[in-house]
Amino acid sequence: MYRLRHVIFLCLGLACSGFGLILFPENGVCEETSLEVEVTGIEGRLYKNVMARLRINLYSSNSELHRLEVERLHEKAEEDIDLALRPYGYYSASIESRLSETSVGLKASYHVIPGKQVRLSDVSIQVTGEGRQLSELSKP
Repeated sequence: MYRLRHVIFLCLGLACSGFGLILFPENGVCEETSLEVEVTGIEGRLYKNVMARLRINLYSSNSELHRLEVERLHEKAEEDIDLALRPYGYYSASIESRLSETSVGLKASYHVIPGKQVRLSDVSIQVTGEGRQLSELSKP
C-alpha cells in the first residue's frame, strides 16, 4: 500500500511539473493558488494547538501550493484537528469542514465543536519489572 501511494504521488508530482503542463496545460490542477485557513468554534489554547497541528495551516503560507495539494491536506484536516484536541481531554469533537473558492484562491474553513471534556478524577500508577525497586519511581 505504501508503494502504491508513493507511486501515485510521484505521478502527481510529474503531472504538476513542466512535463505535466505540456500534457495537461489548462486543467487547473497544477496551478499555484493562495490559501486562507479559518477555524471557528474554539479559542485560547485549543485554538493555538489546532493551528499548530493543522497541516493545511502549516502549508498555507507556501506560495507554490497547488490545488491538488490543498485538497489532499483538506482531507486530512479533520484528523489533524481531532488529534490536536485530545491532549486537552476532548475525544469526541464534531468538525464541519469546507473548501471553497474565493476571488483570490481557496479558503479552508473548519467549525469545531469540541464536545464534552474528559477529566480524570483518580490516577493510579503501578511500576512493574526491575524498575519497581528504584526509590525514584516509588515516590508519589
